[in-house]
Amino acid sequence: MQGFIDIHCHCLPDLDDGPEDMEQAIALCRALVEDGIETVVATPHMFNSFSDATDIQIVLHVVDQLRVRLQTEGVTLNLLPGAEVTLNDQIFDLLKRGQLPTLNQGQFLLLEIPSSLYMDITTILEKLNDHGIRCILAHPERWGYLKKNWAVLDRWTKLGVGFQISASSLLTGAGWFGRMKSPAWQFVEKGYATVIASDAHDIQDRRPRMRQAYRILAKRIGTARALQLCIHNPQCLIRKDRLSEHRNSVNGESLG
Repeated sequence: MQGFIDIHCHCLPDLDDGPEDMEQAIALCRALVEDGIETVVATPHMFNSFSDATDIQIVLHVVDQLRVRLQTEGVTLNLLPGAEVTLNDQIFDLLKRGQLPTLNQGQFLLLEIPSSLYMDITTILEKLNDHGIRCILAHPERWGYLKKNWAVLDRWTKLGVGFQISASSLLTGAGWFGRMKSPAWQFVEKGYATVIASDAHDIQDRRPRMRQAYRILAKRIGTARALQLCIHNPQCLIRKDRLSEHRNSVNGESLG
């Protein structure tokens, strides 16, 4: 299977806990291509302890640098800009200044919220909606509090929120991610998952595993649904088209 679109990957050099330098970044990008990924959104952490990416201009500059090196090295990977934005009080200031680092500078924001402490972000989601921004929440399988309160997801889904599951969380023998396997599959099988992404950081412990994830998804939930999660939905997220073109995977209704 080729042509995966990965909307969550830490592949830029020397910005966060991903590659330390350009050579490591190129190695990771080669691994992405070998894993069947055709397009990747570079999503360095923003506003957390791992990050040196403080604004979208830094990200755009490093994306351009990496693109040039990939072309020189013959690595055929479509590299797009983005960020994994940790929930913080600067988001609306960035939005006001036109500096919010959305996926491919479009309408979808990859948002990370606390994994161990429940926060009701409904008001924030509503306010972002009012400004034409829809959130894709990163790796919700890590949220322990949702095991007791799935109604939270229903409330957020009605606001057009999507949920990104990490490929490694669906697999056996994926190290630390193995602890997330049960909740990750609950998201998929209950119909909440919108997109699968690698969340790759390196070529060792946090390497891309999209091909493995796709194969097991196809076996358990069918090829059509696997394609939706790994190609069709992420393709909609990186377009700058109307929100109505992005369909969630629960009931086929618009995320917008």
